[in-house]
Amino acid sequence: ILRTQIVVVAPVGTDAKRSATLVAAGKPALTIIVVGETARAENFGLNGYARDTNPALKARNAYYFTDVKSCGTSTAVSMPCMFSNLTMDGYSYQAGRSNENLLDVLGHADVKTLWLDNNTGDLGIAVRTDSTKLAASNDPASCAKGECEDSIFLPELQKIADTITTDTVVVMHQIGSHGPAYFLRYPPDFEPFKPACQFAEFAKCSVEEITNAYDNTIAYTDKFLGDVIDMLQDNTNAITSMVYLSDHGESLGEGGLFLHGAPYFMAPSQQTHVPMAMWFSDSYKATYALQEDCLRAKTGLPLSQDNFFHTTLAMAGVETLVAAFVDRPLALLINNAGTNGIYDPDRICSLEDSSASIRLNLDAPIQLATRLLPTLRAQSAAAIVNVTSGLAVAPRSGGAVYCATKAGLRSFTMALRHLLKDSNVRVIEALPPVVDTKMTAGRANRKMSADACAAEIVAGIIRDKEEINVGMVKILQLVYSISPKLARRIMIRQ
Repeated sequence: ILRTQIVVVAPVGTDAKRSATLVAAGKPALTIIVVGETARAENFGLNGYARDTNPALKARNAYYFTDVKSCGTSTAVSMPCMFSNLTMDGYSYQAGRSNENLLDVLGHADVKTLWLDNNTGDLGIAVRTDSTKLAASNDPASCAKGECEDSIFLPELQKIADTITTDTVVVMHQIGSHGPAYFLRYPPDFEPFKPACQFAEFAKCSVEEITNAYDNTIAYTDKFLGDVIDMLQDNTNAITSMVYLSDHGESLGEGGLFLHGAPYFMAPSQQTHVPMAMWFSDSYKATYALQEDCLRAKTGLPLSQDNFFHTTLAMAGVETLVAAFVDRPLALLINNAGTNGIYDPDRICSLEDSSASIRLNLDAPIQLATRLLPTLRAQSAAAIVNVTSGLAVAPRSGGAVYCATKAGLRSFTMALRHLLKDSNVRVIEALPPVVDTKMTAGRANRKMSADACAAEIVAGIIRDKEEINVGMVKILQLVYSISPKLARRIMIRQ
């Protein structure tokens, strides 16, 4: 922790934008994220539990996902992890602090974000957005027992829903089922399961009483979610939706364990199997033409908190390249696209072609490498392969701008390799000769087949080469090493 007190935060998803569907909707979107606390899936009626602890969600036809795993067994790990795009394998305290998160990406798309907290705080997730600690308000209706119940969120949410004018995402961090004082999480008159433990000291209660008190917290969370859904369904000012996901689970005496926080490798399923539910208003379903049967069919798939980042962005109607890859094991980025625009110094109109070449050949690889770097860093080993050209070494007069872009990409590749030398991401340059493609259809030069070129590049990647000289470029590099002037003289006439 001492090493991460002062950090430079890397941008994530700066290309984020609201989808065309959202922009054309004519109404703002209101997306509610409910971060559950210490709720375990095993005690959800919707997950097959013998007790009906979820009558509200069931009555409102919510989508419940039965097989979701947490990123950790404590809030300090799971919550920052699920709001990051790093995945469980790539997440660490330092990596989480050093990269922007879901709320930042939403901000890049000009979506308003608000964090409302009835727990121990946002753990730095909302450090760059509005955050309010409701537990400090001492609301007499919700905080009569000294600690606030989650009903404290409802008046605040009603105000937001009534006055919304722009696309908004609200995070509500529950107190939920936080132990060991389960009896403080729900009103005294809300106790469907009795007798319930009325102490924070488990030694004073039987396992049955502890379980009853815990199940009451789950039932109260269900009631709270039902109240949130009703408020959203009644709202006519916005296109509304909600996602609920607990941070981690809880042990209730199984194997002699209580509470949570066990090391993940040995943690029982009760601490890592968490509940997740989603709900969409009629206006949301109509706007996005939601395929309900398709979504319902996926509720039994094995999922994890790794899915939360991109799922929530999609729910909020936000598109970004980072979200497209967050749940995929992307370990190799090959920047191969290129175009040879015509450049004639005597024709001003050729500048349009030149600009297009610069955007595709140079700017796009830089953008892709930068935007996908957090995803690549999340893998155990990864690589960026920038395909330049022999013309990056020595240019030809017939392709002045093309040669300039490839030389620029070569320089960027060398610099990026140095910047990432201590990371898990290798940076490789491939320098092909003239390859037989549509772009070179009018060239009379001897050409290398695309298959042969690709085979050499792949072989070079496997051999862990930093610079892969393909075909005739090997000879060009040899000549250049002896006499750069001679190499340039030969190539400039090509």
